[in-house]
Amino acid sequence: MHASNDERVPDWLGEMARDIDSLARDPNHMRRFRDAVRQWSEEYQGRCATQKQWTDRRHEHEQAIRNAPRLRNEDAGPPNRNWIWEFYPKIDHDYRPRLLDANEDPILGYWEHEVADVQGWTPPELTGSSAPKDYRLLPLSAADDPDDDPRRASSTVEQYTVLAAVHDHICLRVEQVNPWRSDQSAGNDGAHGRIPDWRSGLAYAALIDAVSSIRDCDRHQLAVFPDCVEEDLSQINSCGRDGKPDAPTDPNGAAETKHHTTVPDQGYTVAALREMTELGNAALNKYAKLANVQTPLRGQRSYRYSARDARAILKTIIENSSEKALRAKCRRALQNLGEIPE
Repeated sequence: MHASNDERVPDWLGEMARDIDSLARDPNHMRRFRDAVRQWSEEYQGRCATQKQWTDRRHEHEQAIRNAPRLRNEDAGPPNRNWIWEFYPKIDHDYRPRLLDANEDPILGYWEHEVADVQGWTPPELTGSSAPKDYRLLPLSAADDPDDDPRRASSTVEQYTVLAAVHDHICLRVEQVNPWRSDQSAGNDGAHGRIPDWRSGLAYAALIDAVSSIRDCDRHQLAVFPDCVEEDLSQINSCGRDGKPDAPTDPNGAAETKHHTTVPDQGYTVAALREMTELGNAALNKYAKLANVQTPLRGQRSYRYSARDARAILKTIIENSSEKALRAKCRRALQNLGEIPE
């Protein structure tokens, strides 16, 4: 029996959470959910570390600008090729220790110290436009805007993670997807034979709390997530314990390496193209329409793109995406498709 969070949530979201719970009762499905949440957490921590490193480097360069008149001289031109004239806004809250009253016992206090604006020559990798992108999966209204970033909240891992958070926020007194809670229940050895790192679970805990931000206007956007996850889970019977397809072996026991698991003469499923590009349905449809390729109707899970259409979509992504890693991934996929006759 399900017990729901006392907090008021849309009826449709509660029904979705119960459907997720039914899916996750299968041990293999639960393992897939937890592996996805762990992977998302690792990726999120990696992005945070990258962003902090970039912020620290930019702050160090800002201090160099404040201390070096040459870098503040626009008329002198850039000291190095491709450097850009950049504006650094003032710091409104720079707290420094002081004594509140020198005539009495020393008391440590703080005052607000304002640092003025500054402009200076900046290497291209430290300009504001080069800052690593930081985003949250929820609320959805800010997480999956194709016009802003077509890869936000779009990967399979992210879809699993959002649905897991919906489940853990709403369905109480049932087994939680939260892998760090499952590690605690399993003892100090955890699910992977190690002491759980609770810091890794903080981002997911915040995501569970953020489920309360989901509103009725997010329903259409969120509705595609279960379809994608169910399509992925439908392959679970042919997967090993690690949740990945078992590699076929030759008579001598050597594993054979293959490209994507789709059958060329039958076309390519939406899931196959998402695997190639790591794009979600919304972003993939966006590029398909841009390539003048027909897209599947809602609920048409058996739809397959022809090899010609798949190539057109990949080429369109390469030509229009601003993300270097995404373009490189699509080029590799296009090379694989090039080996398959239409």
